[in-house]
Amino acid sequence: MSFTVRFGEEVDAAYLDKLVPVDQTCYSEEYWGDPQKTVDRYLKNRRSFVFVEDDETGRLAGYINFFPCEEGLYLDNLERCPVIRDDDILPEEVAPYRTDANHLFVISLAVHPDYQGTEVIKLLSNGWVEYLNRLESEGLPITDIVGTAVSPHGKKALVNYLFREVRTLEDGNTVYICDGKLLRHLLAGQLEVRGYKGDMYLLMPMADHRDNLRLENFLEDYRAGHAVLPGTAADRALAEELIDDLKDCIAYECSNEVVGELELAYIGSFDFLQTTDEYSGLEDPAQETVIGHARGHSVLIAHPKTHMYVLCTLLPSFSYSFTQMEDQMSFDYLKVAMPPDVGKCVSALGWRAMMRPAGQEKVEEGKAAGSKGAKGNSPVDDTAEKPLPPDIFFAGYLLEKFGLHTCGNGVCALCLSRKPADLRELQDMLVGEAYHNFEREYCIESECIQQSSCSNRSQFAHYEVYLSQRAVVYIDKKFAPAIEERIDGFADYLFIVILTLFQNTALAKAAKRVTGILEESTNITPETKLIIDREYGATVRFWEMQNFKYLSSQLEAAQLREAFGNQQLHDAYNEQQEYLEHVVASRAAITESRNGMVINFVAILLAVAQLQPLFIELLQGFYQEMGIQAVYAETTINLGILSGTLLLVLVVLVNHRRKRHLEARRY
Repeated sequence: MSFTVRFGEEVDAAYLDKLVPVDQTCYSEEYWGDPQKTVDRYLKNRRSFVFVEDDETGRLAGYINFFPCEEGLYLDNLERCPVIRDDDILPEEVAPYRTDANHLFVISLAVHPDYQGTEVIKLLSNGWVEYLNRLESEGLPITDIVGTAVSPHGKKALVNYLFREVRTLEDGNTVYICDGKLLRHLLAGQLEVRGYKGDMYLLMPMADHRDNLRLENFLEDYRAGHAVLPGTAADRALAEELIDDLKDCIAYECSNEVVGELELAYIGSFDFLQTTDEYSGLEDPAQETVIGHARGHSVLIAHPKTHMYVLCTLLPSFSYSFTQMEDQMSFDYLKVAMPPDVGKCVSALGWRAMMRPAGQEKVEEGKAAGSKGAKGNSPVDDTAEKPLPPDIFFAGYLLEKFGLHTCGNGVCALCLSRKPADLRELQDMLVGEAYHNFEREYCIESECIQQSSCSNRSQFAHYEVYLSQRAVVYIDKKFAPAIEERIDGFADYLFIVILTLFQNTALAKAAKRVTGILEESTNITPETKLIIDREYGATVRFWEMQNFKYLSSQLEAAQLREAFGNQQLHDAYNEQQEYLEHVVASRAAITESRNGMVINFVAILLAVAQLQPLFIELLQGFYQEMGIQAVYAETTINLGILSGTLLLVLVVLVNHRRKRHLEARRY
C-alpha cells in the first residue's frame, strides 16, 4: 500500500466528509460530532488538519485535527471546565496563528482500524511534526498543545506524543498538555512510537527485621482471608492468576525444601507514576511531571524463615515508556498514587520515607540527627502539619505498611511481543536508562552492553531473552492477546528469575549486616561472627542447583546468575568475611595479650609476696646498722609493694584511656 500526506489548506470543505467513517469506527457515538460544526471550525482556520490518504482507494486512513485557541477555550481546557470541550467549540473560539504565542488544541486524532498496525501512524506523526515545525519556521511559535483523551487508545496516543497529565474531568476524561522540554522533544521528532507490545514486571528484593510484626500479622490475616487490600475484584483476580501460575511452576519444577517454604501473597494494586528523567518532584512534589499512571498488581514472594522477600509487581499491557520506568527503578523513584489504606496517623519515619527516595532519606536522617528540638533531646519532627502529596514513594509505603525495606538492586523483567527495532533502545532497556531522556543526551558505548544486546541467552526456541544485572528482556514469539495467557507463558521463566534473585537478596542482606557491623562496632566478638554465619547459612540452600528438577531450568538459572553478577556478589561477601575474621582474630589477640599482662602482673605480685620475708630480713639488718628500729622494716616493705601496685594500675588505666581516645578521634 502507498499513502499520501495532505494538509488542511490543500483540500476543500467537501473533503471533510471522509472524516465520518473514520470517526464512526474509532469513537463511541457520543463523540461522533456534527460534520457541519467541523466544517465551520475548519473554515475559521484551514491550517488545522493533517490527513493520510490511501492512494489506491482514496479512503482516508487517518487524520489529526488541531487548531490554535482563543484564551477562553484554552483556560476552559486547562483548568476551568469540569467536562470535556469537544464538538461544542464555536468557530469564534478558534484563533488565527499569531506571531507571539499559539496555544494549540487537539480535538481529534484517529486512524481507521483497517490501517492500524501499518505505516499510517508513522506517516501521520511525521507529517504533523513536520507541519508544526513549518509553522514555527514561519514565525508562528507553538507555546503548548492541549488534548483531552476519551479512551485508553487516546491516552496512549497522547503519551506517545509526549503529553503529560494535567487533570481528570468530572466525566472521566483526562486532559493532557505538551509543553516545555516535552514540546521541544516532540518538535525534534523524538517520539515514543514503538513497534511492540508488552508487560512489565518490577522485581524488588526486600527484607525486614526479625522482630517485625506488621508483615507477620498481615500474612496471618491474608491466610485467613481477612486482609484489607487496595484494589478492585478484577485487580485481585489478575494477581491471583499470577500467584497460581507461579505456584504451579514452583511445584512442578522445584524439589528443594527451602523452595517449599516460600509463601505468596497479594498485597494490593497501585497506580504507578510515569514521569521524566528530570525528576522535578524530587525537590518539590508540587512540581512533579505527571506523564500518567499505570496500574500495577503487587505479589509478595516471602521466605519468612530468613526474613527475605521478592516483591513482584505486574504492569500489564504497559502503555508508557518501558525504559523510563526502568530509569525510575534504577533511580529509586518508584511512586504510586496515594493508596486508600494510608491513614491519617503516619509515623514520622514512614512520612519521610513516603516523601523521599531511599538514598535521600538516609541523608535527611543524618541531617536530622544533628538538629535537636527545643529541649535538645530529640530531632525536630516537622511532619505533623504537612499533608502527603498525591504521589508517594512506594518504598516508603512498604516500610510504613509492612515494615519492609529494600535489600539490593531491583530488576525489571520485560515481556515483549518483539525485539525493539532500534538496538540502542534494547541497550537502554538492559542498563535501565531512559531511551528518550530529558536530563541530558548520551549514547551507550559499552562493549559489555553491546554484547548483551546481541546475545540471545534463551535455552528454548519459542522465545529470546537478553540479560543484564538490571533487566530481563524476554521476547515472546507467541505473544498472546490475552493477559492471562501471557502470564501463564511467562511464569515458566519468571519463577527462575525470582529464585535467582533470592540469591542476590541473601548476599545483599548478609553483606549489609557485615558492613553495618564493621562501620558501627569496634568490639566485634567471635559470637557476633557466629550469628552472621548462622544467618547466612539459613540462605545457602537457595544456591543449590537441585532447586530445579530439570536441566533446562538449571541452565536458565546459570545464565541468570551470571548476568545478575551473583558470583561477584559472592566473592565480595567472602572478602568481607575474610576481613571480619581478621578483625575478630586481631581482637582475640589483643584480648589474649591483655589477659597475659594481667597474669604476669599477678605472678609478679605472688613472687614478691613469696620473697617478702627475705626483703624484711635484709632491710632489718640495714636499719640496725643505721640505728633505726628494725620493726619499721616490715612496714616499709608493705608500703613499697602497695605503692608499686597502685602505680602499675595507674599506668595501665592511663594507657587504656589514651587508646580509647585515639580510636574515638579516628572514627
